[in-house]
Amino acid sequence: MSHAFADIAFTPSVKAAQQRDGSRAGYARSFEGDAPASHDRLGEAELEFIAAQRSFYLATVSETGWPYVQHRGGPKGFLKALDDRTLAFADYAGNRQLISVGNLAVNDRVSLILMDYARRVRLKLLGRLAVKDLAPDDALAKALIDPAYQARPQRAMVVTVEGYDWNCPQHIPVRFDAEDVQRALDERDQRIAALEARLAALAGPGGDTAASPPQRREPRQCNAGSPRSRSTARSTKARTFCVARRPSWWTTCTGSGFGSNASSTTCSAPLRRCAATW
Repeated sequence: MSHAFADIAFTPSVKAAQQRDGSRAGYARSFEGDAPASHDRLGEAELEFIAAQRSFYLATVSETGWPYVQHRGGPKGFLKALDDRTLAFADYAGNRQLISVGNLAVNDRVSLILMDYARRVRLKLLGRLAVKDLAPDDALAKALIDPAYQARPQRAMVVTVEGYDWNCPQHIPVRFDAEDVQRALDERDQRIAALEARLAALAGPGGDTAASPPQRREPRQCNAGSPRSRSTARSTKARTFCVARRPSWWTTCTGSGFGSNASSTTCSAPLRRCAATW
């Protein structure tokens, strides 16, 4: 079975590069054949993924052959599927350079990349894009414009999908939308409030359920007063290392220097470790 995306993207020069890299045979087995092409119509997984996106990247090519990539954004689901081969979105007012619009006047070929950073998933689309005017009362405008989104739509962009492919998650950084983070924080706060209410109910009237703070204990000294310890500390060649084990901090000294969290622990011998038991 042939693969619509590969049929377009795997040009002779691309196949030659794959051959040099050793990946050509594998792609030939997976993406090429005499049966009708796949990946030219969007399935349920693709449509669901597209409907969840807030932005994507759009690539066009100028009449001089230069590619141009631009970010397109809007409310969640602003890129809408009109059917299994057609996507459309309202193009909102921007910086008025109109580079993509100008490129599309001479070459309607486009590439879209949709990213889900939280799940480390990306979808690549190849297609042809038509720029259309938006009349306030036409069906396309009603389908694309979200009245709650505070931006001015200038035109409609309609993409006929020619092929698509899912990319591997390699090298995609994990990022979360502020809205998703806030939702998680709200759920955490609600859980904390519920637990505190349960504790208060268990304590009863006038009860105190507050946990007592842990008592700090000073670590045992490492033979600090012994003659050997004092002579070692005076030696310029000696290196000492003493660790006092504590619940959430460590005291480390080398020679006579102490860290910012150090206590007055004194080391007894070069390269010797001593720990107080808690």
